[in-house]
Amino acid sequence: MLDLSREFKREEQKLRIQSLLQTLLVIVFISTGFANYYIFWLRQNIVQSEIKSIDEQLTVLLPIEERINNKSIQLNRLIVDRKEMEMKLNAPRSNLDLIRNISIYAPSELWLTNVSISSPLITLDGYSISIKAIKNFVQALLDNTLDSSLVKSNIQRVKLEETECYNFHIEISRVREK
Repeated sequence: MLDLSREFKREEQKLRIQSLLQTLLVIVFISTGFANYYIFWLRQNIVQSEIKSIDEQLTVLLPIEERINNKSIQLNRLIVDRKEMEMKLNAPRSNLDLIRNISIYAPSELWLTNVSISSPLITLDGYSISIKAIKNFVQALLDNTLDSSLVKSNIQRVKLEETECYNFHIEISRVREK
């Protein structure tokens, strides 16, 4: 015969163990949930503090970047100003070279009455005994002046104090050196 009280006690003990294990499982599950929540909360705080630190660094660095950009703009302006000043300083030197060339290549039978030197244009007025002297003079200037070309030439035969000669007006264009 079956002992019901013993069977009942065994079943009761099994139920207690199962109940205890279920309680432990619920406790483990809840504690794991709290542990995960705590870990995520800590991570969130760490990330927020890092973001705050980065924001603080940005507030320090952005004005520096702006100053660097302003200084770069100023530097570029200064470079442009320097190039302009160099061009202005070199312009008299190139004009001096041109005046030297005029004095070297002007033949003795040529008289200059006007020499005008502007940035892109050289204007020469004068008299000569021969057209060949004018031609040789102008050709020597064109050959020895960088990036130059004849723009206009006007030669007329005239009489000066009973002497036959040629009155000339010459315009030579030149490109400014860079």
